[in-house]
Amino acid sequence: MKFVTTVGTTAFDSLIEKVDTLSDKFGEFEFLSQIGPGTYQPHNHPWVTLEKNFLSRHRDAILITHCGAGTVYYLLEERIPFIAVPNLERADTHQIELAQFLHQNSYAPVCFDVEDLSKVFQNRTWETFSFVPYEKDNFFRADEIRQKIYQWLK
Repeated sequence: MKFVTTVGTTAFDSLIEKVDTLSDKFGEFEFLSQIGPGTYQPHNHPWVTLEKNFLSRHRDAILITHCGAGTVYYLLEERIPFIAVPNLERADTHQIELAQFLHQNSYAPVCFDVEDLSKVFQNRTWETFSFVPYEKDNFFRADEIRQKIYQWLK
C-alpha cells in the first residue's frame, strides 16, 4: 500500500512531519510526500517539491492531503481516495469549511487535528471507510455570463 502526501502550494510542516513519523512507525507501507514551500524535509521517506501533474501520477496511492479546494475537488472528481487534513496553520478558515463538507457527505475520512492521523493508521480507516462518490454539478449559465460580459465590453 502506498500513501502520498500533498500540501499543494502552501506550507503545512506539521502534516509533513506527522507523516514522516508515521512512515517510520508503519514501515510496511510506502510513503512519498510533496512538501510545498515548507521548511520540514522528511527523514524517513522520500519527498519532492511541487511537481506538475503530481496527483495524476499517483492515482494508485491513497492520498493524504490538505483541504485546499483545487486539490480536494480534483481528487473528488477523479474519484481518487484520500484522507483530508485541514491546514489550521493558515489564517483563513476555508480549509476547515471544506473539511466539514467532506465529513458531512462522507466523501473522505477527515482528521480535524494532525495528531488524529495516527488513529487513522492504527485503525486502518481507509479500509473500512464508506467513500460516497462525488457527483459534480456542471455550471449551466456560463454561456449567459459570457454574453453579458461581451455586451458590457462593447
